[in-house]
Amino acid sequence: YVEDMYEHFFRKEEGTSVSRCYMGRPVHGVDGVGELQPYINENQRCILVDWLIEVHYKFKLFPETLYLTANILDRFLSETEESVVARDLQLVGVTALLISIKYEERYVPYLHELTYICDGAYTEAKILRMEENILQTLKYKVTVPTPHTFLVRFLKAAHACKLMQQIANFVLDGTLLSLKHLTCMLRPSQMAAAAVMIARRAIGRLNWSPRLVAYSQYDEEVVIGYARMVLKAKSKLDKNKELMALQKKYSKNK
Repeated sequence: YVEDMYEHFFRKEEGTSVSRCYMGRPVHGVDGVGELQPYINENQRCILVDWLIEVHYKFKLFPETLYLTANILDRFLSETEESVVARDLQLVGVTALLISIKYEERYVPYLHELTYICDGAYTEAKILRMEENILQTLKYKVTVPTPHTFLVRFLKAAHACKLMQQIANFVLDGTLLSLKHLTCMLRPSQMAAAAVMIARRAIGRLNWSPRLVAYSQYDEEVVIGYARMVLKAKSKLDKNKELMALQKKYSKNK
């Protein structure tokens, strides 16, 4: 059933991804409607996702949990009718993490653990209210294909060694930090394909094999374009010295 599953994932990914940047300054157009989230910006989201990567690593959660968290975070912020203020952005993030943990993991942390990692900024009751708000906004649709869903498939097609897997996961984790240039521009399967190509070339495998074309449904020339977008976004993020979670995570001996 694997081939049928991934055909379903390819069809579903467009409808469960974020297609436009939802944040920015409150600039109003001719119809009087401004940005969906005028009180938060790209850098604030970037710092939040970096923090979520760190929390995810400390809790020793499954990789898919992190990607589902980012998906829930972005879909909620792009679909809710509410404008989220900056002080509540972490609340949305930690609640998205809670929902993802409940969906993906065997064990769920206690609510007091989540309030603790937020330095007591939010009560348990507030997290539960936000959980209900997010799920109702998303109509309880949390079964979605993420970049990691496709990465697992593509790495298998690439006959990836451990080093290649590590590089691909590092690159793909980094894509979560960029909303405007990656999350809103590329589909999950496209980001996964880019991560695999970058990892292959990093270890000296320069070609995009016919097997990878068949599994990914993307030709080499197309994936090269995606890989360039990912590397360009990464070069910009590398200049932000506040973002340390990925370095800490991947500097540990595996």
